[in-house]
Amino acid sequence: MIHEEEEKEKDKSKYKIEYLGEKFSKDLRSHKIIIIGSYGVGKTTITNKIVYKEFEQEFIPTMDIKNSQIKVNDKIIQINIWDCCGNDKYALNIPNLYKNVSLAILVYAINDRKSYKELENLYAILKEHYLDTIIFLIGNKSDLEKEREVKIEDAEKFKNNYDDIN
Repeated sequence: MIHEEEEKEKDKSKYKIEYLGEKFSKDLRSHKIIIIGSYGVGKTTITNKIVYKEFEQEFIPTMDIKNSQIKVNDKIIQINIWDCCGNDKYALNIPNLYKNVSLAILVYAINDRKSYKELENLYAILKEHYLDTIIFLIGNKSDLEKEREVKIEDAEKFKNNYDDIN
């Protein structure tokens, strides 16, 4: 436990991240991010937290694109977040979704085993189209720890099965 807290402190000191909100500048290169996962796992909540720094309990299914800027250390980075609808098997067939992706975020809900099991299919679709994309795995809804259906060890096992998932 102490080791984990030390690692968290190291990560905090390595990158100072500041969210600058919904902004767009034609002078900055935009980095495209796609967020995918099963219906209801919290993809829009993650997007809103990044862009607006807010958390909403209300759940409305979406397919949305948002521009935002973040400051990492002293460098401003522009991000273009594609918040895919809950049925990502269909969303991933949109040709524009494949173009120029810098980062893909796979999301599952810790209280929904079915959303975790869907990760295999989503990963396969990603790899079919995004050969060199950085992929992150996020277990969302940590506020529902008492209802957890997916163990941390399960997520680690999934991540360790693939060399390119962070």
